[in-house]
Amino acid sequence: MKANPLEVVLDTVSLLHILRAPKVKGSKRAQVSRLETVLDGPMKKSKLILRLDTPAGLLSEWKQTCGTDAVEVVFTRWTELKAIRLVEVLPKLNPSVAKRLRLLGFRDTTDKIVLRLSLDATDHVVISDDNDFWNPADPADRGKKNAPVARLCREELGVRITLLKPIISEIQ
Repeated sequence: MKANPLEVVLDTVSLLHILRAPKVKGSKRAQVSRLETVLDGPMKKSKLILRLDTPAGLLSEWKQTCGTDAVEVVFTRWTELKAIRLVEVLPKLNPSVAKRLRLLGFRDTTDKIVLRLSLDATDHVVISDDNDFWNPADPADRGKKNAPVARLCREELGVRITLLKPIISEIQ
């Protein structure tokens, strides 16, 4: 019996790290068209699904930060692999939780979209390499389970914040 795929939300900083490819000889356009990621394998095996919002707030941020060409290539591939699920109406964050997140320094609008998307995902997982999801005040807390923002998200929202490497190991 086939297990359900893991549904996650991928933040922009993680996508940027994923898309950093070693330099290859040839034109930039040729490099982009051959772009493969560490997520492609699990997606081909139906082990991973990404959540995105239909207003394309997160996708727009990906394009602005990571480059339109590269994002369009991977987005098209992931869509063809049926590894993208779109969310039309994002759940709202509880106002008291939103206030505590703000007090911790978690203020970016796109980061809030990522969190709201994770509330709609079956597995409530955010893959993030962005300090804001861990501890905006201390980059050394990135990846630590009990970093203030990650702990608040886990305890109050039921959302697990994780780095990419543990997720890849989990779904292999």
